[in-house]
Amino acid sequence: MGSDNICEDRNHYVLVHGACHGAWCWYKVKPRLESAGHKVTVVDLAASGINMKKIEEVDTISQYSEPLIQFMASIPPNEKVVLVGHSLGGLNIAFAMDKFPEKVAVGVFLTAFLPDIEHKPIYVMDKKGTGHFTPIGGYHAGRDMVLILDVARFKYPPHWVPLTVLWEGMNCVDESTGKTRGFMLVSKPHREAGMLFFFF
Repeated sequence: MGSDNICEDRNHYVLVHGACHGAWCWYKVKPRLESAGHKVTVVDLAASGINMKKIEEVDTISQYSEPLIQFMASIPPNEKVVLVGHSLGGLNIAFAMDKFPEKVAVGVFLTAFLPDIEHKPIYVMDKKGTGHFTPIGGYHAGRDMVLILDVARFKYPPHWVPLTVLWEGMNCVDESTGKTRGFMLVSKPHREAGMLFFFF
């Protein structure tokens, strides 16, 4: 790309990764934007990428977003950035947009959690409820812990919890039904081996 093709309007892009990713996931996008003359910042959210915080220390979306919020606070008052959030990163940029609306030119939700136009950007994190589906992403036999992928209506990032704590949570009685939460096992259906016919 020659210098003649570089656009006159140069933006500062802040790229925010999704769950289980890090700043590294933008390794192809960042240099392309920079080669077009834009400024690009990529952040590692708490306990992600090279961020040294332990996932056990991250209890809220606010704590998970802390590196992004610190960066946004450091931006001069007269500067605006283009916030780009991928997947779960949509919640993080919505949180940042809510805290620093004067510093955001536009928010780009790239296949991400997207707030509606009737509520504040962090509305999706403020939703309350007494029950929900929580996917289990893995089991660590050595520590007897499970990886929770989606809890409390998107308030928290993925984290590990002891199996006993999960079991106690499932045994709570739901106020609306009077029944315990329980669990649902989803698996691939078993099928008998089919017959293969060849016609000549």
